[in-house]
Amino acid sequence: MLTIVSLIILALSGLLVMGAVRYINLDPWEPANKYEIRRILRANKLWDRFQKKELQCIICGEIVTFQTLGAIYENKEKKHGNLVILCKNPRCLKEYLWNKEQKEIAEIIQ
Repeated sequence: MLTIVSLIILALSGLLVMGAVRYINLDPWEPANKYEIRRILRANKLWDRFQKKELQCIICGEIVTFQTLGAIYENKEKKHGNLVILCKNPRCLKEYLWNKEQKEIAEIIQ
């Protein structure tokens, strides 16, 4: 099982796509990665909003582009759609993963 620290390290090294725990490196020289991101966003009907620069980090509100995208996380609660989108800011990644871990711990305790 991945710890929060290892998830943050993986997220900082590229794009972290979770659900089936899938990692994609966001190297701008590898266009296949952009195709994978496009495929994920299209499958969730978010590609048009991404192109129009309307998608924001769920934590800080920064506009998310290929250059600022830090993580895409499957949203099981469906409060903000099917995906949670995070920017590359380490504080945002840490805060989201910390909050998620705390919710999981609370569910186990109950």
